[in-house]
Amino acid sequence: MRVLLAIATVTLALGIVQKAPCVRTQWGDTELRYGAMCYSDIPYLYTGRGMAERVWPYSDTQGRYEVMEYPVGISYFAYAAAELTSVVAVGPTQSEREHVPPDALWGLPGMTAEVNQYFVVNAILLAALGLLGAFPGGRQSRSPLRCGVVRGLTVPACGCLHQLGHARGGLRRRRAVGVGSRAFDTGGGASLSALVRR
Repeated sequence: MRVLLAIATVTLALGIVQKAPCVRTQWGDTELRYGAMCYSDIPYLYTGRGMAERVWPYSDTQGRYEVMEYPVGISYFAYAAAELTSVVAVGPTQSEREHVPPDALWGLPGMTAEVNQYFVVNAILLAALGLLGAFPGGRQSRSPLRCGVVRGLTVPACGCLHQLGHARGGLRRRRAVGVGSRAFDTGGGASLSALVRR
């Protein structure tokens, strides 16, 4: 389990370090954002979707902000991070924000630092969730390193949590993850079981 937690910690730390060039330039250098591959939606959500004004996701803002295009869980997570950021906010007051067009929020005094604080709050919360997600994986296998490799490879495939949850005892039948479709078929779980048990 310690090996898996160490792998997760290093991976999460590298992910945060990878964003450092954009944080240093306050996310403003377009060429650097894509050249250094440090782009993130997180800072733009803060000012572009009303998080800086603590607008509840999907609420009607009479056209002030675009409707949140992210899934509900992500939107509520972003809102919770905005609430936590408000505890340490260094930007303008709420009333000052309301009197400025959303496009001009970023230019207000202290707002760039607050956007970076929002990014850091999100990074800390996501790292905590990542470590929490790695924890059960290490307990399921006699070889946490193999479990980490399996988990690391299957996360992009959207099926790892389901597969690893059943891999310990072996998956006897095919199951689909998803609503009304077989898009995320987990029929390969039996082969994962053999890898994780070794």
